Amino acid sequence: MARSNDGALKCSTIFPSPQKHAWNLARTLMTPIVLFKSGDEYGVLPAEEIEDAEVEVLFEYDPYSGGHSVH
Repeated sequence: MARSNDGALKCSTIFPSPQKHAWNLARTLMTPIVLFKSGDEYGVLPAEEIEDAEVEVLFEYDPYSGGHSVH
């Protein structure tokens, strides 16, 4: 595993990328998933649950048509 200069493990070596996680979740659940940013954190939710949330939606992953940037 890779370590930063202060000895901490880098997240990229522990967790899959947020994009890969979102796409895998969309394909597993067979429902559109959005990748969003809230402050300094990233997350994924089913697209139908994100409507009223105060987050910045970055990508939408549809298991039937692929992923695309929302911007």
